[in-house]
Amino acid sequence: MACNGYIISIQESALFRPGKKMSPSFSVNGVRVDDDGEKVATINGTNLPASKLRVGESVTQKDAGRFTLTGITPASGEAKFGGGGIAHFCYEPAPGFELSPGVADGN
Repeated sequence: MACNGYIISIQESALFRPGKKMSPSFSVNGVRVDDDGEKVATINGTNLPASKLRVGESVTQKDAGRFTLTGITPASGEAKFGGGGIAHFCYEPAPGFELSPGVADGN
């Protein structure tokens, strides 16, 4: 899957702030392989209701941009009960959205 934006990873219990300001911010939970064998994660954040995505699915927050789930790294062992999984996204900023230097530089 080609990404016309930035490859980012968000770990459960962490906040992703893509812009120069503190808001908007995004988090993930439920990073796992579900009972059907599908890789899933739920993303939510500023003006973005919780959205459960399967790999290849996207959600757009109108001010910040589009998040497409590209993969997951589920938590292992004890950590799976307290979070710790990582969701990987292609993040395409909204037109005119000012990226933080870390995102723009690929860090």
